Amino acid sequence: PSSLLRGLRPQRRRTIAAQSGSDDAPRQGVLATAAQRGTLVPMRGVSPASRSASVERTVMLTDAVVAIAMTLLVLPLVEAVPEVDLDDVWSFVGDHLSLFVSFVVSFLVILLFWAAHQRLFQLVPDMTTGLRLLNSLWLLLVAFLPFPTALIGRGPTTSTVPIYIGTVFALSVVSATVEQLEGE
Repeated sequence: PSSLLRGLRPQRRRTIAAQSGSDDAPRQGVLATAAQRGTLVPMRGVSPASRSASVERTVMLTDAVVAIAMTLLVLPLVEAVPEVDLDDVWSFVGDHLSLFVSFVVSFLVILLFWAAHQRLFQLVPDMTTGLRLLNSLWLLLVAFLPFPTALIGRGPTTSTVPIYIGTVFALSVVSATVEQLEGE
């Protein structure tokens, strides 16, 4: 995943000014100047207008699955609310610290994978069968991640930690495979 997080191939980069249309004429001058100074971060990808409907639908489905998975992460905390003594909330936090830590870590993990997925799919002009299958596997793993997160939240053990690490590792492998497939 580190290659996913550091950015994608430079030969596919375009500046914002190069992508903006005539409606952005006042901004183009500022953006072009920023690009000349080297202070403009280049944007990558295929323009949304030239992406196929299947790519757009895949991106929307992915966004929805990611949002649901991130929401599901909080359910173990919600289920523990009846145990809260409202006069001593900090005691509850201390007693359930592993639930809070697992929630935050998994939320950030999903966020990072989603951001890398979003950057990668900016480069995809059309869906292929292989890409669709890999994306489905990616979605399966993201949707599954709340389960090992809940296991670890109950207490990290030699049984629960490998399930969590294995899921994140599998997600990394699928992400790297998608990047390789699109890099060809």
